Amino acid sequence: MTPVGGEVIPTGTEYVINWNAPPDAETFNLYYSTDNGARWHSLAYRVTGNSYVWQVPFSKTNRYRSMVKIAAYNGAGKRIGTAVTGGTFTIEVARLTSFNGGEALTLSSASPAAAAFAEIAWVTHETASPVES
Repeated sequence: MTPVGGEVIPTGTEYVINWNAPPDAETFNLYYSTDNGARWHSLAYRVTGNSYVWQVPFSKTNRYRSMVKIAAYNGAGKRIGTAVTGGTFTIEVARLTSFNGGEALTLSSASPAAAAFAEIAWVTHETASPVES
């Protein structure tokens, strides 16, 4: 099943969820959670086949404990099994790319009175409202 856990999936993008199922599974209901499975949100119902293109939802903050759950049903509509991602993944809104940990800043010894400048950079993904600042 994908995602397997550990992935970073940008908000507003398409992500393909894949799974294996027993031969008698005909339809699938898909759910996602952003809080390690405490609450599940409907993603799609009565999906056929073994994959689904998910339009990753917009979020105001990064969601570090996201999961996907799939429930399989036979032709009579009886649930015959479920599967949950093996670990959590991140739905990412923004990420620091420069000054993201471990850097050291030093002042120049040639001009100790000179101001020190450091570039801070980040990446943002699609959001429900444009990022303005």
